[in-house]
Amino acid sequence: MSDFTHENLPLVGKHVPDYSTETDPTGNKVQVELPGEYHVGTVIDGVYVPLLKRNAAGLFADIERLKKQTPPPDEG
Repeated sequence: MSDFTHENLPLVGKHVPDYSTETDPTGNKVQVELPGEYHVGTVIDGVYVPLLKRNAAGLFADIERLKKQTPPPDEG
């Protein structure tokens, strides 16, 4: 059996937006930012290693819904 070579790795997340080219009302092409994906991963010796990709729009909607349902913690 092998020993672990890396322990206590950080868990990191990053938002990776996507883009779409749309035509505005004047007929000009404009770049529109879309929600894209949210990536969760770790960093091993400076190298980002992705572990999970999730639809960012769904994740951000879940977060906002939870914020509205959960009362803020007491500050005292």
